[in-house]
Amino acid sequence: MRTHRIVVEIGDFSRNGGRKLVARVSKIIVNKWFEEGATRKNDIALLKLTQPVSESYVIRLCGHERRPETLFYTSSEPRFPHLPSGCPEDTVCVKSVFQFSNVCAMDEGNPLYTFECDSTIPQCLYGVTSYYRNKNFPYSMCDEGSFFASIHHLYEWIHLVMETA
Repeated sequence: MRTHRIVVEIGDFSRNGGRKLVARVSKIIVNKWFEEGATRKNDIALLKLTQPVSESYVIRLCGHERRPETLFYTSSEPRFPHLPSGCPEDTVCVKSVFQFSNVCAMDEGNPLYTFECDSTIPQCLYGVTSYYRNKNFPYSMCDEGSFFASIHHLYEWIHLVMETA
């Protein structure tokens, strides 16, 4: 893939009018264990930028700390029709709390954060949008769960790539 045409917008998107930077991509690193199918495994790629980014724009990765079971479903509950044995270890499975709040078409690659208590300030990056499901397509859309590549699961690989890329 040609990287000279890919740019990334960097900034605080929780605030209107916040400072944003645009950076070009010099390299795309796809996880070598990526598997495409009905459910995607290790669905993440890293982008190397042509210029360094200030630490003030960086949100840390959620790594080896315990997975917040109270925030996300991670093992057997809830059951999804396409995951009869529960949510896989490499995936964070999320059901909507509010109607129409799932990720949907063209949301792939968006972040899943944990937030600081009583705020909208991201604490760390917990997952990256991988895919979504529809319950009764075409009559309903994006209503059968959101599925994210787990940063917790990919933490070691991400750090290895960052050190060697």
